[in-house]
Amino acid sequence: MNLNMDDRLATDAAELLLNAIQSQGAALVGGEWSVRFDHHFHTEQFSSYDARATNFRPDWPPVQTENLRLGSGTGERGTFGPATLWDLEKTKPWYPTYFGNREPILSIGDSIFWQYLKQLGHKLGRIETVIGRYYSSPNAQAEFRPHNDNENLRQHKLSNISFSQMVSNRKHAGTQSAAAQPKGVQPQIGMPPRSRVEAQSQQLGMRYLKLFGRTVPSQPTV
Repeated sequence: MNLNMDDRLATDAAELLLNAIQSQGAALVGGEWSVRFDHHFHTEQFSSYDARATNFRPDWPPVQTENLRLGSGTGERGTFGPATLWDLEKTKPWYPTYFGNREPILSIGDSIFWQYLKQLGHKLGRIETVIGRYYSSPNAQAEFRPHNDNENLRQHKLSNISFSQMVSNRKHAGTQSAAAQPKGVQPQIGMPPRSRVEAQSQQLGMRYLKLFGRTVPSQPTV
């Protein structure tokens, strides 16, 4: 499961999503989100509730409205939410992180992942329950900033290298066999970190591999 640093899950959200993905036989499931425009909710604890207690407006970016919902769990937005839960046995440990030209995916990673799962014939599910609070701030969020993701995807397709693979697998994602490559993904061997943030992410991946008792692969340097 993924979760943005500025969003928050209800205390029972993970349990609800787990029940839903099992009962629906889905590879991925998402829920509904309350849209918030301040940081006050970041320290609050809250439980899930019925999405019918909220209102939907299709504006994007969202326009401040009382009891506004995102429209992901109801399907009104066409998305599955800023955070979803997926079954690694069905999806495999790969999540879109880079394009084939080694540029990082800045904004449309979720959408790429959903389309990838649909192309593989997997079922994607929703629950019409508010499971979290989504922070909306056009000046501070990647989904509202200018990017070339769509053009990079069209020209360069996707890299097979994924941070989630490095954490989940014994081998580095860059050594993945051609037979295991996600469809439409460009194979690449190794990728040095492009920035201090990426270097720190790789170091974090190594720590988790050690915690899981797995072999730590050698990493390319900048």
